[in-house]
Amino acid sequence: MEGHALNDKPRLASVACKEIKLLLDKKKEEIDHPPPMTEEEILSFLNGNEGRHEIEQAGRMLNKMGVHGIPKFIIEGQRLVDGSVPSETFVQIFREIESKGEVFAGPVFGSILGLKDDIILRASHTAEELDELSA
Repeated sequence: MEGHALNDKPRLASVACKEIKLLLDKKKEEIDHPPPMTEEEILSFLNGNEGRHEIEQAGRMLNKMGVHGIPKFIIEGQRLVDGSVPSETFVQIFREIESKGEVFAGPVFGSILGLKDDIILRASHTAEELDELSA
């Protein structure tokens, strides 16, 4: 496996651009949004300061929650779970949520990122879309 620096912005821009194109190529229907960013636009974004304030706020929130490494999962906006726990732990947590019939709290970073409630409440993918993507 090749190792690459996570802060290699030209490589990140190239990989992001290729992955976005692959994802859009797998979609059969028309996409109702502007065309995706070019590699040059992605690199310009990565080299700029747009979003820096939100990232710094998110970093402070993670520090306050005690997240100092990855992988970590934040469930129900408050429950911090290490990514190395057995899968049964996640099943138990999600069964508890399922039995309550509701989630305790919304996304931790929703307000930091300025996400509107309708975006948060809308699922990112339907089951059909996920099936198509995995085919």
